[in-house]
Amino acid sequence: MKHLSVVLCGLAASDAFVLLSAVPACGQRKSPEGPLPPALPFDTNYIASHRNLLCVNLVNTLRDLDMTVTNPGNTAEQLVYRTNNFQNWGLGASYKWLSVELSTRVPFLSPRDKRKGTTRPFGLRFGVNGRKFWFNSFFQYYEGMYLNNPQGFDSQWFATNRNYPLRPDIGNLTIYATGNYAFNHRRFSQNASLWQVEQQKRSAGTFIVGLSAGLYGIQADSSVVPQRLQGRFAPSANVISSGTFYFGINAGYLHTFVIKQRGFIHLGLIPSIGIQGRGYLLSDSTQVSQGEGAATAEFRFSMGYNGRLYYGGLAAASIAFADNASFGGVIGLTHSYVRLFFGRRFRLGFRVPIVDRRK
Repeated sequence: MKHLSVVLCGLAASDAFVLLSAVPACGQRKSPEGPLPPALPFDTNYIASHRNLLCVNLVNTLRDLDMTVTNPGNTAEQLVYRTNNFQNWGLGASYKWLSVELSTRVPFLSPRDKRKGTTRPFGLRFGVNGRKFWFNSFFQYYEGMYLNNPQGFDSQWFATNRNYPLRPDIGNLTIYATGNYAFNHRRFSQNASLWQVEQQKRSAGTFIVGLSAGLYGIQADSSVVPQRLQGRFAPSANVISSGTFYFGINAGYLHTFVIKQRGFIHLGLIPSIGIQGRGYLLSDSTQVSQGEGAATAEFRFSMGYNGRLYYGGLAAASIAFADNASFGGVIGLTHSYVRLFFGRRFRLGFRVPIVDRRK
């Protein structure tokens, strides 16, 4: 039996999340007494499925981007730019093979810090999360950032300034895709740690291997190094636009620790080693291009309660792309995602058209 799920997500002033999964029927086994139930694709001692129940969720999500600008002449010096995104609140529901989650900004629940300027985000996400094979990808664009560590270069900055240094002209585009194979797919459930449509009954983990590819870059009206700091940074840091392509091999491990049957802590680390080609356009119109070895790293964490009817918790994930500073790299990016959720499962007393397909 195979399990297939598809995730579509759009981000702008609101989030939209759709999860679709299809489970093809298995041939029934024969016995002298008649047909036996179809074999399950997982070990029921370790995984319980709640797909026959309606799961209703209240969610709170936040996505962010950190961009570091490293001084090639002194790698200990870094400018750290950050997006000023707002939290989204919403509702989600899952039943059988269909899940929908919609969220948007609620101004009085998620005010934006005006000292950090305005960020305009847009994103799309697509994923196929099977039991053995996982594929995830995203398209993410941000415009507008602020310098998060001005006191590192001017200890008196906030004594004379209320706002952070703002860069509304800096934009970032990231396109990323990764596919992985899970070895212990019969005893480890990724969906139990991500969407709670399943439950991890006993602690289990899995090694994974796969491939990843990404294209990312930035665009600004002037150098990403403020003019007053350009004397401290090497000239090669005066980037106004950049583009980097990455391709690598993944090898990682994920584990879910079950605490007293209902509680859980999930940890995962998926490093990737590969090659990349990058190009920079500097403020003096100089163009720099180079190919080299590189690495990325994806980190996952979640914790919470996953009972028979009620569930809730916190999930966080990040992926870091870093240009190798020892080879003249300047720009590093870290995308992060945090999700708070609380939900309840209900047993429906009626059939849902299309979703409840007849055998």
